Amino acid sequence: EDELAFERALREAFPVMRFADHWLFEKPELTFRESMPECERDIDIYFPDDPAWEPEFARSDRNPERYRMTNRPIGYVLIFRSNLLHMNASIEREGVPPHIDNGVLHVPGDSPMPKDLAAFARKVYRVLGKVASNKLKMMDVLTGETIWEDWKGGRLWAGHDAIRWALEDEDRFFDYGGRRRDGECIARGMRPIEGAFPGMVESIRRRGQKT
Repeated sequence: EDELAFERALREAFPVMRFADHWLFEKPELTFRESMPECERDIDIYFPDDPAWEPEFARSDRNPERYRMTNRPIGYVLIFRSNLLHMNASIEREGVPPHIDNGVLHVPGDSPMPKDLAAFARKVYRVLGKVASNKLKMMDVLTGETIWEDWKGGRLWAGHDAIRWALEDEDRFFDYGGRRRDGECIARGMRPIEGAFPGMVESIRRRGQKT
């Protein structure tokens, strides 16, 4: 649901875009898809100025067995998908709750970014803000205690449907991490801030019933 919501918001903001399975430089071709959910692995999104754009390739200068794209549009987004997980093997404890691990949304570019690329990146992140939120808090998964009350402003964002998923069960987390230190289990995760999303669960359920 979050992928579809982000795709719809992108289509409203950008007149031309193309989705593809993440390119691994091994072949001089892209596997294009009609939508984000259709991508079979991580996602490349290209935002060409020309609707008739097609990728062009050449052998890599560094590795002749690999390729480089010679006409990649300035507008390009790479998404590494997140996954729903049920147990972190580093914590030897029954009952560690389901959690969603981190994905990544990346706008590649040099630092500092050229002005046109920086403007593109800002627009992409504004679109993201319409369908996701960073109103999250850090918690001790094992004790339920709040460690950091308001993570707002952090780089971790959760899509609205992921937030709905977490709000339906207080034992669901994002960005779960666990380890042992001095013989003690340490496990931390992120959850939506209570009260920051009034009516979200009901609203997303209604929206899902219409689509």
